Amino acid sequence: MTSTLAANYADSAAKEVLDFVERSTRFIAEDLRFSEIQCSDVSFRVEVLHKIRCSLAENTTAGRVQHSSDDLVAASGAEYKTLSESLRTEATGNHDVISNLAKNILDGHYGQYIDDTNYGSYQRSVYFTYTCPTCSGAGNVTCDSCHGSGNHTCSHCGGMGSTSETHWETDHRGNSTSTTHSETCTWCMGSGHTTCSNCGGSGEVTCSTCKGHSELTDTATPAYVVNSRYSICEASTDDRDVDYALSVRAHLPTIDEYLASISSRNIETREELQQILEQVSFACPFFRAIVSINGNSGKMVVFGEKCLVSDAGCLIENLVRPDLACLQNALSRIRWFDMPAMLYAQKIGRLFMESEVHQMAIEYAPSFGNSHDDYNDIADRLAKSLSPEYLHSAVSSMERLTSTINGETQRAAWTIALLVVGVTMVHFVLLDSYFMAMVAALGVGLLSGAVSQLLIKIQLRRTGAQRLEDFAVRRKTHRPGLLALPWRKRQPSIKTSSS
Repeated sequence: MTSTLAANYADSAAKEVLDFVERSTRFIAEDLRFSEIQCSDVSFRVEVLHKIRCSLAENTTAGRVQHSSDDLVAASGAEYKTLSESLRTEATGNHDVISNLAKNILDGHYGQYIDDTNYGSYQRSVYFTYTCPTCSGAGNVTCDSCHGSGNHTCSHCGGMGSTSETHWETDHRGNSTSTTHSETCTWCMGSGHTTCSNCGGSGEVTCSTCKGHSELTDTATPAYVVNSRYSICEASTDDRDVDYALSVRAHLPTIDEYLASISSRNIETREELQQILEQVSFACPFFRAIVSINGNSGKMVVFGEKCLVSDAGCLIENLVRPDLACLQNALSRIRWFDMPAMLYAQKIGRLFMESEVHQMAIEYAPSFGNSHDDYNDIADRLAKSLSPEYLHSAVSSMERLTSTINGETQRAAWTIALLVVGVTMVHFVLLDSYFMAMVAALGVGLLSGAVSQLLIKIQLRRTGAQRLEDFAVRRKTHRPGLLALPWRKRQPSIKTSSS
């Protein structure tokens, strides 16, 4: 790297570091200082081990399925299992799959296979057709609504077939006489029952298992999955900061698109092991410097054409750790019916959530979080700028703040509600209106409950801790796509430390 290119890259990297610090914390990085700046090119090599795994994809279809002459047909359940396993063994030994994968890897781009990627199916399958166990081959089952009778007792006449009407007449002396008239029920037309709408009166419905085909077909097809594992095997420097930065980003299979350019590539096929070893060499610019701000310093590493930042000195954690300490201290002061302490903790929580790293920690908190190891994935996602231990403490503190706001707001709201209900009941009791007292008490209680829930939502929204409740809802509804919700806009006006 020439001196001009190094200077230009150093300027771009320094701007990226400044933006990274401001974005990750709640600090305005006006006093950010760089020292011991180094800029150089680093070559490193990534090894990717692609391994083909063959498994059986099984499914059940209603009716009899058409198949080709190459497919296998079983006559019994035991034979079906035996043929399926033998076909899987046959598919596992198919070396054409490895050859085709090697060609696809060579012709395609680096990193096209991520985690477990479906690679296709074997050309042969096993079929087993058998009688539907639900309907025993009849195609129909007894209607659950009418239990096979095909009709229901008429609800209008109670099954009598007729309805009775009684008319009362009073003469001039005040004597009353009654006359009863019976009429045919217009709903069932005198039959006493109505036709079942579920089965149309037949007493049977189409079997939901076989869809009326009376048979089911199990199909087993060998399927291939490519398991790819990426690792950094060597670098042209033994600098541990470079090694640290690469260890943070090395798992990214698209490293060439974001970090560097490919200088060489080699594909080695191991047919007997059903493996392919891909070796890719990269050339990448690196920027290293000691970054100081607000009395904290740490080494930052920036590398690649996109200037990816790696916090090699835990600078971000050192900057935001006082915020966590203040939050934990505020939470420790809260006692029952202590609204001032709760409001103070809410204010500290709002400052705490102005750091983007804290927002991401809450946004991507795992569904379980009882130990530090549960937060390793979040630490990797944040480029290890926060340790798993810190993330565990941060999420636990915000969970406690959420619970505290919920509990204290409810207690305060219901205390006031009870007082209002008591005064209202006493007022109406003194007026000898007991019914109005009960109605008023019920209305005030329901209104107070709704107001308390509204206050809780407002308090959580002001704090930013509603992200924890949103996360709980996402976990219950299994909608991980909601993790992409935009982060709350950070207030850039706060530039002091959290002390």
